[in-house]
Amino acid sequence: MKSKFKSILILIGIGLIGGIFGFMSSRNSLGLLIYDFIVDLDKALYRNGFNVLVISMLSLITVSWVLYFLGKVQVKRSLENEDEVVKDFLLAISMGVTACIVIFGIIFFANFMRSFSEDYITSKDVVIALAVFIIGVLQTLALNQLIIGFIKTYNPEKYENTLDIKFGKKYMDSLDEREQLEAYRAGFKTYKALTYIIFLFVLITGLVCMETNANAIPMFLFGILFAIGMIIYIYNAIVGEKYKK
Repeated sequence: MKSKFKSILILIGIGLIGGIFGFMSSRNSLGLLIYDFIVDLDKALYRNGFNVLVISMLSLITVSWVLYFLGKVQVKRSLENEDEVVKDFLLAISMGVTACIVIFGIIFFANFMRSFSEDYITSKDVVIALAVFIIGVLQTLALNQLIIGFIKTYNPEKYENTLDIKFGKKYMDSLDEREQLEAYRAGFKTYKALTYIIFLFVLITGLVCMETNANAIPMFLFGILFAIGMIIYIYNAIVGEKYKK
């Protein structure tokens, strides 16, 4: 059964490779199609920088708070049912969305500032955009503190000062053995997923670069990220353990 499955995957892989080379040899190659899509997307982001910033930030803020309140309800029900493991999935998702607010806020605010010199951008737009960005960052700090504070009500041993520079390390140290194992597993799965994604981006940007003579900097940046991730993983998995001993 496994050999048949592998054979099917090999055939699919050969088909994909053939399709890629077919695109590359045609007038509308894959690299050109991707390049045109990126250019059109960039133009849309440039023209709608203000709307993208405000709508995305307000949407992420709303979603994070809704998940927080739903998460509290989920945890309270789990505690009332005396579940062996407290169900705090929605709280975890809320923390993930909250973490995205800052990084996407920086990205979309920088994108908005590209069109700062355009005639259709008014001083009012700049003030509103800056206010939304600042509010997004501040509410992120507040919501993170509320989430950790709530978790501490049923897990009093958890470290709760989210403003501490070493919060991540101290919070990990406050987890029990089972929670630390789950965190390490999640970290490894995240590392694997990001490795595949970055490698895919290297291939895509490389293809675009070959087909269009586009800027090669994105390809190099993704390659550097891939290399740094591999080096850090190998160091922590092999060399780091030797020094701990």
